[in-house]
Amino acid sequence: MKKIRLLYYTDPLCSSCWLSEPFLKRLLNEYSDFIQLEVKMGGLLPSWEVYKPANSDMPKERYLSGMWNALGKKYGVCIDGDIWLKNPIQSSIPACIAYYAALNQGEEVALDFLHLLREKVFLQHKDIGQDHTIISAAIQGKLDLEKFVADFASWDAQMAFKNDLDEMSKLDITSFPTLIFRHEESAQSVTYTKHISMNVSGEEIYNEWVEILTRLCGGPLPKKSSRVCSACVLKQHRGLTTSEIVSINQLDFEQAQQELENEYSRGLVIKEQRPLFDYWSMNTTNYAINKNGFKIKDATIIGGGVAGHFLALMLKRNNIPYKLFERTDKSAPGGLGFLLVENGLEALRLMGLKNQILKNSNTLNFFKAIDTKGNVIYKRILEECVAISRDTFFKVVGEELDTVHHEHGKAAVSIIKAEDGQTNGVLLDDGSTIQSDVYFALDGINSVVRQQLFPDNVLEEVMEGELVCMVTIKDTGLQQDEFLKIFDKEHGKFMGLIPLGNDHYIWFIQFNRAKDRGLTRDPEVLKAFAVETVKDYPYSIRKIVDESCFSRSILWNAKRMSVLPSFHDDKVVLAGDAAHPLLAFTSQGSNSALEDIACLMSLLSHQTDEQSIQEVFASYYKARKSSIEYYIKEGDELVHDFFNFGKSSEIKVPISLH
Repeated sequence: MKKIRLLYYTDPLCSSCWLSEPFLKRLLNEYSDFIQLEVKMGGLLPSWEVYKPANSDMPKERYLSGMWNALGKKYGVCIDGDIWLKNPIQSSIPACIAYYAALNQGEEVALDFLHLLREKVFLQHKDIGQDHTIISAAIQGKLDLEKFVADFASWDAQMAFKNDLDEMSKLDITSFPTLIFRHEESAQSVTYTKHISMNVSGEEIYNEWVEILTRLCGGPLPKKSSRVCSACVLKQHRGLTTSEIVSINQLDFEQAQQELENEYSRGLVIKEQRPLFDYWSMNTTNYAINKNGFKIKDATIIGGGVAGHFLALMLKRNNIPYKLFERTDKSAPGGLGFLLVENGLEALRLMGLKNQILKNSNTLNFFKAIDTKGNVIYKRILEECVAISRDTFFKVVGEELDTVHHEHGKAAVSIIKAEDGQTNGVLLDDGSTIQSDVYFALDGINSVVRQQLFPDNVLEEVMEGELVCMVTIKDTGLQQDEFLKIFDKEHGKFMGLIPLGNDHYIWFIQFNRAKDRGLTRDPEVLKAFAVETVKDYPYSIRKIVDESCFSRSILWNAKRMSVLPSFHDDKVVLAGDAAHPLLAFTSQGSNSALEDIACLMSLLSHQTDEQSIQEVFASYYKARKSSIEYYIKEGDELVHDFFNFGKSSEIKVPISLH
C-alpha cells in the first residue's frame, strides 16, 4: 500500500486545473512509489445562465475571457478565453458525470478522457456541456463506446458524482483544484486549496506540495528524477507548450526550446504555431519533414485548390520560394465543403494545423442511414471525421500565406518541352511562361497537365450525378454529430446531410443521370428537382431543401479514372485530383490530396545527393499507388452498390479509409 492517498478535486472546465496539470504529472512521476491518486469531479459550472462572477461587475463573458487569456499568456499555456465570447460552455455537469462513466473502463482511461475533454475546451473551443462533444472525446480516447454511453446515461454514474459532491460539501471544498494529502497509516491529512493565479505560480505550489509530503511522512522522500529530454516528456503526453514541458523536466527554458526546435527540424516533433507560443507533440504520422533536407530551389504550383494551398504553406514554412497560379479568380475555388477523415487530418497535423481545423469544424461521431420515412436502417461510429466548409478550410490553411505569390485568373495551357523531353517551363493562358526547379500540377479533375502528359488515360463517365447545396437554418431537430443519409429505394436516389455546425449544413442528392435527364444548372430547375425528390421525406429534410438558396448550388457529373502509370514526367509531378480523380462516394478527394502533399514533401525533404528529382517522384508514386488503387476500387464498388442498392440489403459507409 502506498503511503499517501491524494484526493484531487477538479473539474474538466477548471482553468487552474489545466494550468496545474504538468505540475501534478511531475509530482506523480517523482513520487510514484508513494502516492495513490484519486480524482473527484467538482461541478464547477452548474449552469451558464445563472453563473455570476464573484469578484467582478464585468459582463461574465468578458470577465472569464480576459482571465483565461491573461493566465495563458503569463504561464505560456494554451488557454483560449475567446470561447466565452463566441460559444460559452453551458455547464460542466455532463462532463463531470461522463468522467465517472469513463472510470468504469479504468483509471488511466478516465484520466486520458479527462485530458481530452480539456483539450476540447482550451484548444478547440468545444462545448463540453453537449453530449456530442463528450462522445467525441470518448471515441478519440478509444473507449468502448457502447459501454460508455450506457454508463453515461446510468443512475450509477450520476450517483457516484452526487456522492462526491456531498463529500465535497461536508469538507467545505469550494474552489478547484483542491488537493487532500492523506497519510494512510497515521490518518493525518492536509487540505491544500491554493491554485495557480496571476499572483501564485505553479512552481511555488509544487514546492508546497513537496513540503506537505515531507511533513506527513516525517522527512524527505526519495524521488525519481524527472530531468529527461523534452522529446521524452512529449512521448508521455498528447501535447504541451515549452513552458509546460519545463514544468515537468525542470530544464532551462532556452535549452528545452532548442531541443524541441532541433527535433522539429528533423521532423520528429510537430510544432503548432499559436499566437503567443508553440504547442508541441510527437510526430506519430506516417511522414516527417526534414527542414534542412530540401534541395529544390523554387517551385511552381498549378492550381490553387485544397492541395495547392496546403503545398504553398509547406513551401513557405520551409523557406522555398514559389508561385501559385489558379485559373479562377476565387481564393477558395470550387466546392462548398467536405469531410476530413483520418489521413487528411494527420496530414494537417503534420503542419500543426489539426487543432485549428478542429476548432473551426464540426466533429461527426456517427454515420446514420434512414429510409424515406425516417426509420433508422443502419448506424455506425465514425472515428476521426469532421465536416468543414471550403471557405473555412482556406481561411485556416491560408492564414500565414502571402497572396503576393498567388496569381488568380491565370491557367496553365501546356508544359513546355524540349526536343529531348526535358521540361523547360509552363505556358500560361496569357502567353507568359514560368520556369522553376519543379512544377506541381494540382489543377483538379480536368487537369490540363495530366491530359498533356498522359493522353491515353482518360476520364470515364459513371452516370452518377450529384446536386450539392448549402443552407443556414435553425431548429431542424437533427443531430449535429451525425452524417445522415437517406436511402430512397423507390426512386433510386440517395440524399446526404452533413452538419457543419452553427446551423450550417451541406446537403446533396445523388441520382442516376440515365433516369433523371434534362437537369441544367439553372437554379430554378435544380430547386424543382430537389423539392420533387424530397416531397415524401421527413419534414426536417423538406424544410432544409425549401430554405436553401440554389444560386450557389453545384451540379456534379461523376467521373472515374484508373490509376496512372506514373504521377510525374521529368520535373512535373501531379497530386490530388490531377493525379487520381476519386469518386465523391469515397469522401477521399480532399483527404488524399492532403496526404499526397504530405508524402511528396516528406520524400523531397529526405532527397539524397545521389537521388534525382525523378527518383524522388517515383518513390512518391510507389508510396501512394496502393492506397489510390484501393480508393478507386472502393469508389467503383460504391457506385455499383448505388445503381443496384435496391437488390441488396448491405449498406456501406460512404467514407473510404485505408
